[in-house]
Amino acid sequence: MRLISAATRATFRSREPLAWLLPMELALKRAAVDPAILPHGSLSKAVHHALDRWDALSRFAQPGFGHVHIDSNAVERSIRPSAVGKKNFLFDGHPGAGWRSAVIYSVLGTCALLSLNPWRYFTWALPGLAGATTKTAGDFTPHRFAHLRL
Repeated sequence: MRLISAATRATFRSREPLAWLLPMELALKRAAVDPAILPHGSLSKAVHHALDRWDALSRFAQPGFGHVHIDSNAVERSIRPSAVGKKNFLFDGHPGAGWRSAVIYSVLGTCALLSLNPWRYFTWALPGLAGATTKTAGDFTPHRFAHLRL
C-alpha cells in the first residue's frame, strides 16, 4: 500500500476526478427527471439518495480536502478485530464484562491511532488511575500520554 501526502492527493484531485464527477452528476440529474424511471422504484430512490448527498460524496475533490479519503478501508481494517471477535464477546462471563472489554478495545484503538505503544501507555496510566479521583482521571488518557512523550 502506497501512502501519499494530503497535499499530493489534493493536487491530483483538483484535476483528475472532475473528468468523471461532472458527467456522473449530470447523468444523475437526467435520471431524476427521466419519465422512464418509475418514481417509487429502487433506481429512482438510489438516484435521489445520491443527489441528496452529492456535496458530501464529491467533497474529496474540492480544494482543501486532500486529507479526506475516498474509501473507508482504514476504518474497516481498524474495526476488524472487534468485528471478528464480537461473537466471542457474548461469552465474557459477566454482564458487565462486555462493557469493560469495549473500554479496553477503545483505549487500544486510540493508542493505535496515536501510534503509541499500548504496553507503555498502560504501565504509565494504571498506577496513576489507581489513586485518581473523578476530577483527575482525565489526566491519564492516551492523548495526555502522547503529549508527555514518555
